Amino acid sequence: MEDQRLRGFRTSSIASNPPLHTYRHARRTTLNLVFMAIYTYAILAHLHHNAHKLIQSTTFVSLFITLSFFVSDIILAIVWAMQQCFRVAIIYRSEFPENLEMVMKKSDFPALDVFICIADPYKEPPIRLVSTALSVMAYDYPTKKISAYVSDDGGSQLTLFACMEAAKFASHWLPLCRKTKIIDRSPEAYFASNHSWSSDAEKIKVLLESSKNKDITDHLMPNLIYHSREKSKTSFHHFKAGALNVLLRVSAAMTNAPIILTLDCDMYSNDP
Repeated sequence: MEDQRLRGFRTSSIASNPPLHTYRHARRTTLNLVFMAIYTYAILAHLHHNAHKLIQSTTFVSLFITLSFFVSDIILAIVWAMQQCFRVAIIYRSEFPENLEMVMKKSDFPALDVFICIADPYKEPPIRLVSTALSVMAYDYPTKKISAYVSDDGGSQLTLFACMEAAKFASHWLPLCRKTKIIDRSPEAYFASNHSWSSDAEKIKVLLESSKNKDITDHLMPNLIYHSREKSKTSFHHFKAGALNVLLRVSAAMTNAPIILTLDCDMYSNDP
């Protein structure tokens, strides 16, 4: 499946093209390495001291106490050593999405499948799911190559109705995002902000509140696919991992995009 997704998605890098990202090493990396070396020596010396005391224990009580300290120190040393992998080579990246169209044409952009998971419409209000889905559909990206997949583990009719209304409202929201180039692509975040609205935004807000849905442009819209899993007490559904596995199979059969983005229902994306 992965080979099929990546097939045809190969781009050659040319030195004359502007960079899509750069990175630089953190200045404190050398200090981190010096500290790690000193701290490692201190840990080994401490473990050697505890091991020596453990060998020289004469009573059961002293043996038990020393052994407990020794095991605890080993566990803490392992935990500390595992954390150091994040400090060995710290780098800071800078992305330049505005250079993407200079490197390749928009028509050559790879397809993008976005997975959005929701389980309980009472703990996770569908309005947040709607805002998440609309922010994804409003990406500054070729609409033919974006597909939003919603996995409803709760099998709620309310969630299904919210997705249907989101699909209708998208015909008003997406043109507004393209026209005004707003940054907050989530309707919930946009209308809750304090910045000034245009007349089009005022109309959109009324449509959002009154649930009036009409097609206003002839632009193509991204795919919005709703999927509900049937749960059974006799078989384990694996929660979100199971939902993502199902979405992988569904997207492979429908759009088969080489890039997959996973979001929670309470997340949303902004226009960079």
